[in-house]
Amino acid sequence: MTNKQKGTALIISAAFFFNLMSVFSKLAGNVPVMQKTLFRNLVAAAFTGALMLARRQPFSIPRRALPAAFLRSGFGMLAVVGFLYAVDHLVLSDAAMIQDLSPFFIIAAAALILKEKPRSSQLALIFVAMVGTAFVIKPSGAMGLDRGTLAALTGALATGVAYTMLRVLGKMDVDVISIVLFFSLFTCAACVPFVVYDHAHLDGRSWLYLILMSLSACIGQLSITGAYRFAPAKEISIYDYTEVVFASVMGWLVFGEVAGASSYIGYVIIAGAAIVMYLMNRRLPDEGGAVSPTDAS
Repeated sequence: MTNKQKGTALIISAAFFFNLMSVFSKLAGNVPVMQKTLFRNLVAAAFTGALMLARRQPFSIPRRALPAAFLRSGFGMLAVVGFLYAVDHLVLSDAAMIQDLSPFFIIAAAALILKEKPRSSQLALIFVAMVGTAFVIKPSGAMGLDRGTLAALTGALATGVAYTMLRVLGKMDVDVISIVLFFSLFTCAACVPFVVYDHAHLDGRSWLYLILMSLSACIGQLSITGAYRFAPAKEISIYDYTEVVFASVMGWLVFGEVAGASSYIGYVIIAGAAIVMYLMNRRLPDEGGAVSPTDAS
């Protein structure tokens, strides 16, 4: 296999395992979202810490990088909470598609935070993606959007900001594993007060699904990290949208969910805009050290 083929296989694997994470999260039942987030990041912290110990690698976040690390962690946590809440309240494929708006939010976040002027073609594609989003979320009446949809949109926006802060940290040459461990520990600490106040007593079934959820997330993270080591983001990032296909199939098989016709129209519009952006990005020179939007959460 060529490096591009390996990268493509790994990013599709990541999409599959991130979708499994969503399925197991939903199967865990009536467990508060902050408790799920704590569980997910405890496993991630344990895994990352063990990896650093095995490599005898020191934890290192330079003082000058701490503001960006805290912003990355705060928005990364918000991205996870928003997505897990959306998974519990929306059709799986709708939640996955809204989450996949994050590349468009990255453009907006980079313009605000990094002062990168977006191209007119990018602005046009953002508009097209928002039109597609309207078909998916189907806003109606004075009440506007339901909580699940607001959570999904908040998660996608937070992912865009978190990814932008990852780029800031990357420019400071901060170690990637240290960033992941910092994020996991930050999220665990932030979740504890919420879980103390509101938590569910877990039965064996819930424990099993939460463990599987966390392991799926770890495998997905490893897969996507490996994918972008084999090939640049501009070559393979489009395959991340296979998560919507997996979500549609698994949502139907496991939960009997079928998205409405309006949602499928929105999927086509958003995916079409993503494909056009992907083709435009392939013409650009590599920036180096690119990080996948999914790594933000």
